[in-house]
Amino acid sequence: ENHTMLNDDENLDITSLDYEINDLDEVVQIFQSREDIREALQKGVDLRSYAEEIELKMNSIEAESIRDYVDSSSRLIDLHNQIKACDGVLTQMAALLDGFQDDLGQVSEEISYLSDESTIMKIQLLNREALELKLGDLLEDVIITPEDIKNICIEDVSEAYVHYLTTLNRHGQFIEASGGHVKGIEDLQPILEKLRKKAVSKAREFLLYRIFSLRKPQTNVQIIQQTVLVKYSYLTHFLYRHAMEFAEEVMNVYVDTVSKIFFGYFRAYTTNLLKLQLEVGTKDDLLGSQDVVQKGVKKKAGVFALGGRNAKDRTAVLYEMDMPSVIPHIAFENKELFSYEYLFRSMNHLLLDTVSAEVLFDQQFFADMEQSELFNGIFDKIIAMFNENLEQYLVTSFDAIGILLMIGINYQNSLAMKRRRIPLLDSYFLKTRNSLWNRYKQVLALNTESIRTRIVGINSKTVTTDFRTHYVTRRYSEFVVSARSLQSNSAFQSFPDDLESINQDFNVLRITIAEFLRKLGETFTDHRHRVVFLINNYDQILLVMEERGITSEDVTAFRVLLQTEIKKFVEEELLQYFGDLLKFVHKNTGASLGPEMQGTADRLIKDFASSWKKNLEKINSDIMNYFSNFTNGSEIQKQTCTQLMLYYSRFEELIKKNFKGEMGLRKEIVPISTLRFEIQKLKLV
Repeated sequence: ENHTMLNDDENLDITSLDYEINDLDEVVQIFQSREDIREALQKGVDLRSYAEEIELKMNSIEAESIRDYVDSSSRLIDLHNQIKACDGVLTQMAALLDGFQDDLGQVSEEISYLSDESTIMKIQLLNREALELKLGDLLEDVIITPEDIKNICIEDVSEAYVHYLTTLNRHGQFIEASGGHVKGIEDLQPILEKLRKKAVSKAREFLLYRIFSLRKPQTNVQIIQQTVLVKYSYLTHFLYRHAMEFAEEVMNVYVDTVSKIFFGYFRAYTTNLLKLQLEVGTKDDLLGSQDVVQKGVKKKAGVFALGGRNAKDRTAVLYEMDMPSVIPHIAFENKELFSYEYLFRSMNHLLLDTVSAEVLFDQQFFADMEQSELFNGIFDKIIAMFNENLEQYLVTSFDAIGILLMIGINYQNSLAMKRRRIPLLDSYFLKTRNSLWNRYKQVLALNTESIRTRIVGINSKTVTTDFRTHYVTRRYSEFVVSARSLQSNSAFQSFPDDLESINQDFNVLRITIAEFLRKLGETFTDHRHRVVFLINNYDQILLVMEERGITSEDVTAFRVLLQTEIKKFVEEELLQYFGDLLKFVHKNTGASLGPEMQGTADRLIKDFASSWKKNLEKINSDIMNYFSNFTNGSEIQKQTCTQLMLYYSRFEELIKKNFKGEMGLRKEIVPISTLRFEIQKLKLV
């Protein structure tokens, strides 16, 4: 910095001869930029003396610097020597590092060499392992050890023997797949064939022995199947592959054995079960059959009703599909009897469970065989027996409700087997369904025909006096309600064509029963009783149907018939007690009455005024005696009183219109308001 200032001072020396006056501005700017010069100029210092003073300071500083260098020379020499020593050490380190670098280069080359050698050895190892694996598989498939021969030829058939057969079968499959490309195969074929024949023989003998053991009395076939035979399923597969004739022999012996066992079981079960049958419907239990109580007849259930009160609801069988089958000896001990649909459910429940268990076993044990052939061989006789039993029952059965319940049971059974994915019983379900539907239609037609026979039997000599509900009507109402309720079940909605045909048959039955009641009503000597008889019977039918929520065409038809007869009864009842008044109104409505009719009108007014209350009481008494249904009786009372007021209102208008000047006549007439008040007072309207 002092040196720089010295140079600058030299530049500021304006006394120099070489300094040009033109550069004065530049010099002034330099002076202005130097704070010390600017300060000296401001103070008026002599620049020349100031320059000399500065030069003296610089010389002094220079001298001091020289002394400092001289004083530090020894230390600098030591530092120089140390630097030279360090240079020597660093030179040695560089030589050592160069040696290390050469050694590392050699090591790197050796590592690269070893890496290449390792890769080669790894590839060789993998190749050898792959070869060993293939050779191992080959040797395992080709070599038949003495131990293998001993196991096949000497050891008894057991679960371990199944493993020996799988090993033998693997040898055979390898030889077949090699196609003679492996040397030494031809030497193994004779040995393998002998072992195979021996294994086939032992497997056949073992399976036949186990199957024959099923024939022992008291043997539970299904337990033996699941705990013993199923473990040896591979034996049948082995026979199927290497000795088809033996496999078929085993299957045929099994089918023959199991079919006989099952058939014996089912025959004994159905025989004992049918002894529990409660007789329900015979040819004497049709709608039109005579209501005769026979002494000494076996206990029978209701034919036309589903149950109720003291009787068990027969529809319960449709909700007990998963319940165990009836056990005959227990039912005998409890003295229980069952309608046929319960026996039908039990027999079919046992059949479905047996078929399901057998099919699952056959699919494992005879996996290579045709399953439908197996099933038919085992169950054909049983199904034929079931069909025969059903046909024998249907031929003599007139229980339409029971047949409908069996249709529902059969439908639910078919759904159950579909859920189990076992379609082998489909043909049985179809045949059963057709048999049941056909018989149901026949029984329905027989019921209709029985009523037609009763109609034909009604003649001029027939006299009826009981106007209460006829027993045929009670039968019909219970039967229709029961049948309609069952037919609304989903089991029957799946057969729309059959339902349409059945609905037509029910329409015919309705028309026939209405004709029967009409014909029977004509046998009453009292016309009023004829109408009462029809009202009671129609009302009974509607009452039962409405209680059960039936909304078929039958309800509409009988409601129309009932209202028609009620109108007739109202007219008959009013004619009985107010006949003259009604005849007068009918005859003179719309006509002008002359003076000659005044006497008749006066008599009618007096008669009505003196007797109308008593007559109303008589009408009320008649209705209570005629109609046991309070609701229906109340409705008839209302209609009767309403119709009376209408007639009397018309009569009053005739009197007021035609006899205006006869004040005495008009005063004696009972006002319509009084009549209405008294009727309301009696709570008739």
